[in-house]
Formats: sequence, structure tokens, C-alpha cells
Amino acid sequence: MLAAILLASLAVAASATPFGPTPSITGSWNAPSPTETSTDTYEVHTKDANWATFETWRSSWDFADSGADEFGYRLKGQDDTAAIVKYDGAGANIVNVTYNSDNPDIQGTVSVAVQVNATFGASASKRDSWDGLSNYSPVAFPTVPVSVVNIMCADDLNFTVIVTNADGTTQTSTGTDGVELSVTRPANVTVNVAGHEAGGLTASINSAEPFTAAFGSGAAPEIAVIYGVQIGFCPD
Repeated sequence: MLAAILLASLAVAASATPFGPTPSITGSWNAPSPTETSTDTYEVHTKDANWATFETWRSSWDFADSGADEFGYRLKGQDDTAAIVKYDGAGANIVNVTYNSDNPDIQGTVSVAVQVNATFGASASKRDSWDGLSNYSPVAFPTVPVSVVNIMCADDLNFTVIVTNADGTTQTSTGTDGVELSVTRPANVTVNVAGHEAGGLTASINSAEPFTAAFGSGAAPEIAVIYGVQIGFCPD
């Protein structure tokens, strides 16, 4: 579990303004990756229904359009192998964006994409004990992949991306039309665009934990959250 870390020590340029698009989020609950081949091995749980037979033709379920959501998996009829993940509905708030200007010549937008993966091991089997799914703990994802891209700007864009970490250290990356990096939360990601100073922005990625999970006392699946941030320019 990650300890909460405040971003107050991370400086944002004094000239920055909060105007601009707010981050958007899309996400999917991905089907388990079983070692078993039986078509009726697994059941799924949603916030709207209790356990139901896993439809093998489906590979994922989209997050709810808004608000909290939850999803779970278990071996058929075996509560002790269950894992249920809850989402608090505020995943986009992990990223707070400050724009250099409310009237930029090129517009940057921030989008968040989340995948929640479950993997059962080969040893999954029924046990006699069952503690119930009442103890939810945060699902940690200490690092976040960040991409800075020119989506549809007519000309090439030269990016300078500065990551300011919680301890005050910085890393600088440059690239034309695209920069890929991995960021350890919490951190500030400042994007400067050569010749387009008003179009720059700072994305503050905090250490909030919007996902929690509870597990049965048996061979429940492993849960992993993959959380990616894209900073795109000229989205349409």
C-alpha cells in the first residue's frame, strides 16, 4: 500500500492558469487469464448483479459511464476464490492539469486510460474456510506511463518534458511529436512546446488510490491496475 504523499512541495509556474479541458477517463475490467480451459470455470460480479456465468466470448467490460463501479471474479460457486475490486469514480482526479494560458495557439488535453486485470493461478482450488469480502485495501500502482503526443497539429511539435519528483529531483526528456516516459507518483509533468509557449501545461499526478480490492481466503486471483496518461495536442 502506498502512503499518501502531498504534492505541496512540487512547484508549478506562477504564471500558469487553471483554464482548459479537464482530464477524461476510460477504463475496462479485463477478463481473467485462466489456466483452466473449461467454459464454465469462472463467474463475474458487477455492481448491478451478483455472481453470473462468465461469457467466454467477452474479453472485457467497460467502466460505468460515471460514478463508482465494481467488478469481481471467482471460480464457479467458490466464494473463497473471489476477488472484488471497487472503483470510487474519481480516477481522473489523479491528474490535475494547470495550463499556461486560457487562450493557447495549440490546445493540449489530458486523457486517462485504466485497465484492471485479474489472473488466476493453476493452483486455484476450493478451501473450507471463508472470511467474507469485507476487508478492502488499496490496489497500488506506484508508476504511471505517460505519453506526450502530437495528435493532429499540422506542423511538427518539439516537446521538452520535465518531471519533478516528490523529493525535488527532476528528469528532462525531449522529442519531436512524441515523448514516452514512466513517472513515479506523485510528480509534476511539465510540457513545454517550442514556439508555442502559451500551449504548455503541467499535469500533477498525485498518489490517490481510487481502486480497492478484497480477496477470499482461498486461491483468489491476482489483481493489477494499469493506469496510463496521455497528454495530446490538437486532439481534433
